[in-house]
Amino acid sequence: MYCLFFNIASHHKSLALVQGDEILTIHETDERVSEQDIVSLGEQLLTEAGIDYADLNRLACVVGPGGFTSLRIAVSYANTLIHQLQLEATGIHLSDFLHAQVEQEDHLWLHATKRTAVFVRGFGKYAELWPEPILLTLDELLDQIPEGAFWCGELLEDQLEQLRNSVAGIRLPGRQTGYSELKDMQKILPAFLQNQNYTPELLSPWYGRGW
Repeated sequence: MYCLFFNIASHHKSLALVQGDEILTIHETDERVSEQDIVSLGEQLLTEAGIDYADLNRLACVVGPGGFTSLRIAVSYANTLIHQLQLEATGIHLSDFLHAQVEQEDHLWLHATKRTAVFVRGFGKYAELWPEPILLTLDELLDQIPEGAFWCGELLEDQLEQLRNSVAGIRLPGRQTGYSELKDMQKILPAFLQNQNYTPELLSPWYGRGW
């Protein structure tokens, strides 16, 4: 069974073709991916694996959060393939994808959406605080972040600096946090995709509105 996976919501973007427990081919980039790029990269993956569109069975797409244009491109491409090829598909929230790569069970997922606001979600013991992705102001995060918490995700440089200053004692005396080391995405991806729920439904981008 062949599954086409793509994540262009993150700073580090990846597209892969997976069969069972094996990644057949993968492309990773930190560059912007346009509408033309995602189509050509998808075709490149199929060519490298020696298959064509008709051989695909499933599709997995990270649907957000991320830039408006990137999410629109990803979901539009996914829905075109789902509709035309009658594929089963799954929309993956970025926090779930990163959670699968984190060594620590107890950690926070943080994602910048504006200079003064971030999405937050807790895993493990922190799920009691934020079981679902929620939008907080940066000040709210700095006031509420638990002592000793590890985190993963993407923050702006000035947000990182404020977080460092806070845990150094300027705002939150005695508290320490650390960035969670991530497992090699290529090692966790096949098992992660096998554990997803696939349906023939079209996907929708996740922008964080309404949370």
